[in-house]
Amino acid sequence: MPAPPGLTFTGVFDQSYQVGLGSKTHEADASYTNPPMPCSQLLAEWTSTLKAAHWKIDNANSTTSEIRLKRKGYFVSVVLDGIGTCAHSSVGVSG
Repeated sequence: MPAPPGLTFTGVFDQSYQVGLGSKTHEADASYTNPPMPCSQLLAEWTSTLKAAHWKIDNANSTTSEIRLKRKGYFVSVVLDGIGTCAHSSVGVSG
């Protein structure tokens, strides 16, 4: 999955709980290292990176703190953490 510059994935957690019928959710915690940035800027960075990689954003279901996408039969959700300064993002994939 494309990610904005400066974003490091701190761990990947393979969750085995089911979402719907038979699908698994995979999650990765991601955090910016220098410096934390306002959520609006982080949202813009994610949006720009995903569009540059030709990922289609589901604007109808995305919000100011979550970007939703569908790619190759999987649902992807990028969730921004925090209200003022976003120190973390999490990425969830289900299919």
